[in-house]
Amino acid sequence: MIRLYAVNILPLKDEECFERCYMRSSKKRQEKADVLQMPSDKARCIAAGLLLEYAYEKFRIEKTKELANANSFGYAQNAVRFPETMPDITEGLRGKPEFEMPEDCDAECHFNLSHSGNYVICVMADFEVGADVQRRTRVRESVLQRFFSEEEKKCVEAGGEDDVLRERAFAKVWACKEAATKLTGRGIGQLLGEMLPAEKEGDNANGDNYRIWQGMLDEDYAWAVVSYPEAATDEPEVMEPVIVDGGELFYERKF
Repeated sequence: MIRLYAVNILPLKDEECFERCYMRSSKKRQEKADVLQMPSDKARCIAAGLLLEYAYEKFRIEKTKELANANSFGYAQNAVRFPETMPDITEGLRGKPEFEMPEDCDAECHFNLSHSGNYVICVMADFEVGADVQRRTRVRESVLQRFFSEEEKKCVEAGGEDDVLRERAFAKVWACKEAATKLTGRGIGQLLGEMLPAEKEGDNANGDNYRIWQGMLDEDYAWAVVSYPEAATDEPEVMEPVIVDGGELFYERKF
């Protein structure tokens, strides 16, 4: 099972809203925000922590139901249960953050966070994943020549003289690469030529090395989620992100 959640951080530009959300955040999340200088960086940091809590709760409920339905007797109490409170986060293999799940929980629960500009995204899955979101910006020719394969360059150059199309294609390729680095712990330069993003928004772009989902949150933000193909064989071809309402997440806290 895999789910992708996204939230716009604009409500946190209000000082009162930010302070309320800061006080609701964990001590570790507050400490991470405290060392940041820019208000926008602080807002993204706090939003990421709240979105992770939201995504974990939604995933926990859905996964618990799935496990109960799969139980031969149909009893929820016989299913593997997730901790009702989000587990602590520890540094896993290759420095990747992961949940410190209790020993009596043998179900998988992985996550990955990313943020750019006004958006924060969080992917939850029962297999290893990497995720990234990129705001559309001007195409950096130096990056294009150094880190993009010939096929990836063609995706960007297909936009011709239309700067918007080129910038969107650039953002989609770069999001795929960043998501893959977060999955594997490898550098972007090591991924050269290993994958090619889908040419159409929402299409899946599978290869020998990765399973890739990607799309646009709006006209300016590209997202990508990457996993290993053997871990995601039963997953849908197309994944739609759940856009979490800022009021629900930052004000009402109904989860």
